[in-house]
Amino acid sequence: MGRLFPSLFEDSSPLDLSPLAVEDLSPLAGLLAQFSAVLAFSKGGLFALNHYSIRLLLWRLGFVPLRYVSFLNEATERLFLIRRGGSYEFFHLTFRDYMADAYGHNANGQPPDNAKREIEAHSEMQSRS
Repeated sequence: MGRLFPSLFEDSSPLDLSPLAVEDLSPLAGLLAQFSAVLAFSKGGLFALNHYSIRLLLWRLGFVPLRYVSFLNEATERLFLIRRGGSYEFFHLTFRDYMADAYGHNANGQPPDNAKREIEAHSEMQSRS
């Protein structure tokens, strides 16, 4: 059995890398890591970084829940929203219009009075902490 698989039964490995020092590989490894990082950011990494940083910022300001997809899926289960592909739509157009009037912007581009009060209350709570 030892003759069929000598590397399993002997102390020395058939591939000896001892002449190759680790110091010789470190510049190559650093260059490879830099190239990998540049490649990752160019292939969508920057988009992902922007996406998650905006989600974290909106959660921190209290505008959206941290688990946004779970929130949207629950709203779909409760029939407030309909999922169409990768997007969501309101199930009832009347409810959509109500939410837009209550929490949307008016003709001047300003939030309604109740939303202004909520924003001011939130910023006041943040300044206290």
